[in-house]
Amino acid sequence: MLIDNPEELLDLVNENDVVIDTILREEVPNLATNKRGFVRAVGIFLQDSNNQLFIPTRSLQKKLLPGAYDFSAAGHVASGQSYIECAVQETAEELNIQLNTSSFRLIGTLAPLNGIPYFNHIFIVEYEKTPLYNKEDFYKAEWLYPEELIESIKSGHPAKQVILPALKLL
Repeated sequence: MLIDNPEELLDLVNENDVVIDTILREEVPNLATNKRGFVRAVGIFLQDSNNQLFIPTRSLQKKLLPGAYDFSAAGHVASGQSYIECAVQETAEELNIQLNTSSFRLIGTLAPLNGIPYFNHIFIVEYEKTPLYNKEDFYKAEWLYPEELIESIKSGHPAKQVILPALKLL
């Protein structure tokens, strides 16, 4: 499997989310089997005043989960970077929205689950406009109520595995 930015350096953390080493991003798929530790990631939901979420669909050219629902923005936390710094960066890169850290509200942390070796900090950003999302990351997007998104996923639409657990944090 090809990995975007395979040489990106990530912090390797233990079961308490404490840094124990660094690894290359290309090594992440091996963590589920070699049990060396975990990495960090963020998921951001844009939410409007009607409580709808901005939900993009991953580009069909993505190596992992093409055509799947995704967070409004998401990404790996680089080595030495904080979760909130990563959230600001990913929102800028994927949605072309420049926000400061006070715009992000942490709603919870998802510990590694089902062989997915990530600690995910999940954030909400109150936002009313449809962003000019990055067409290399996403090929379409829509505003959905959480219940609509859950129903669509349960009816078979592909989605990142952590989307449903993240929706329970809302």
